[in-house]
Amino acid sequence: MIQTQKQNSSIFNVMVIVAALGYFVDIYDLLLFQIVRIPSLLSLGLTEDQADKSGQFIISIQMIGLLVGGIIWGIMADKKGRLSVLFGSIVLYSIANIFNGFVHTVNEYALVRFFAGVGLAGELGAGITLVSELVHKSKRGISTSLVAGLASDELRVQVKRMIDSRAAKGPGDIEKVYANPDKAKRLLGWQTNLKLEDGLRDAWRWQQKLAR
Repeated sequence: MIQTQKQNSSIFNVMVIVAALGYFVDIYDLLLFQIVRIPSLLSLGLTEDQADKSGQFIISIQMIGLLVGGIIWGIMADKKGRLSVLFGSIVLYSIANIFNGFVHTVNEYALVRFFAGVGLAGELGAGITLVSELVHKSKRGISTSLVAGLASDELRVQVKRMIDSRAAKGPGDIEKVYANPDKAKRLLGWQTNLKLEDGLRDAWRWQQKLAR
């Protein structure tokens, strides 16, 4: 007689929460690496050009790790169980990130990111599969969306922070710009007829036309 796992009718069960948090950490790790990649390579003594090239090399190695990890964890999930794969992948990329703080060369950096990529590849697949198996079929769609949605929201927040930080003023930027039209009126007899709000409104209308 074949025994089946008992399905949970609630979307807020332990498995959904664990899978969501695991995927959240996956995405956060990838984002964090993108943010610190160049500064961390510069701290190893590389020039900006070397850091850029080495960073691209490390990303490529990490992507290879993700590809290899997807294959390895998929095979292991069928043999050892998806729950074992879920926690095994979390442990692997956690250890890899700890060792990431002790690298001294580009090759060491790439090797650590390779194993981090292998670990990152297993969590989402195992988590989504477990959630699909353990949650009642009427709640599978919203449960898997919850798992991916938590990480997607984190992605949105981090991207916004990156955009805001790059849009912020840097050293040497002009702090403020002022314009006083009194001299133009006195010497040339010219004066403005529109307010700042009118100019902004016209600029917005022009942008809308360009978007069509």
